[in-house]
Amino acid sequence: MGEEFITDEFGTFLRARAPVRDHSGQIVGAVVVEALTNWVEAQMRPIRVSALLSMLLAAGLAIPAALFISRRTSEPLLKLRAAVDRIGKADFDTPLAIRSKDEFGAVAEAVNAMALGLKERDRVKTTFAHYVSHQVMDSILKSGADVKLSGDRKRITVLFCDIRGFSTISEKLAPEKVVMLLNDYFEAMVEVIFRNQGTLDKFIGDGIMVIFGAPEDDVYQEEHALRAAIEMQQELHKLAGKWAPEGINIRIGVGINSGPAVVGNIGSTRRMDYTAIGDTVNLASRLESATKELGVGILLSEYTYNALRGTFRFREMGSVQVRGRTEPVLTYTPEEA
Repeated sequence: MGEEFITDEFGTFLRARAPVRDHSGQIVGAVVVEALTNWVEAQMRPIRVSALLSMLLAAGLAIPAALFISRRTSEPLLKLRAAVDRIGKADFDTPLAIRSKDEFGAVAEAVNAMALGLKERDRVKTTFAHYVSHQVMDSILKSGADVKLSGDRKRITVLFCDIRGFSTISEKLAPEKVVMLLNDYFEAMVEVIFRNQGTLDKFIGDGIMVIFGAPEDDVYQEEHALRAAIEMQQELHKLAGKWAPEGINIRIGVGINSGPAVVGNIGSTRRMDYTAIGDTVNLASRLESATKELGVGILLSEYTYNALRGTFRFREMGSVQVRGRTEPVLTYTPEEA
């Protein structure tokens, strides 16, 4: 089979040849066909037009289809991105409304489940913060390790604060009034503690135990503890104006001591507290009790005083004998308290 263009005095022809074979496969002749190129082009023109129209029709159908598919794909992606942005900004209350049965629907369900889990985690964290000092909570979350019973020996400063004669005051008030009074008092005191980098260890009835220098180290722990004590007295003075019309007059005593202690999670595997134990803690508690005996609002041990000499002005208050110690402890009170 062969094709070629032939030009003679009659014009240009398209010539095509095909061999003719006998029953044994031998070529015995040939068929030759010639056609004017003008005639061939005239026959091809409708085919070309049909092909062009087919291409245009295909393009006309493909473009809307492509736009439809693109929109169908991009809209869920944009919704997913917006949802992830909201979750990143702690907005867990706007679920994705993608109900399709394809991959986008599956991803939307996963994102909604993730948002629900993060919301629950955030709620637990917020609730947890009401029961544990935020420094302890941050330390636990930052470590990423499982919470377990353990303790480390550290130098800390311990502050004990107690309302003087609270039993007598509570006897004269209704229980609801006592609770309201304590809540007002603790609200003001805790703000002071956190403002001065203290770790709220626990409430002990109407008393408060605070640690400075744990769980995070604090080279200025003694100064922060004393400033907290002074501000606590100032806040109490403000509260006194609020309580005065009801005949309530409250005073507090604050004891501060610095030294080594074992600090960590202490208790049982079912219930533990982050706290400090040791002689340093016991002495701070004894100093708080001695404020009433010595007639001062704040009492420091010589160990805390030694770290603050030159920073505050103090008045020596004599020695305090502590049970379990052979030597008495020299005490001081700040003059500005």
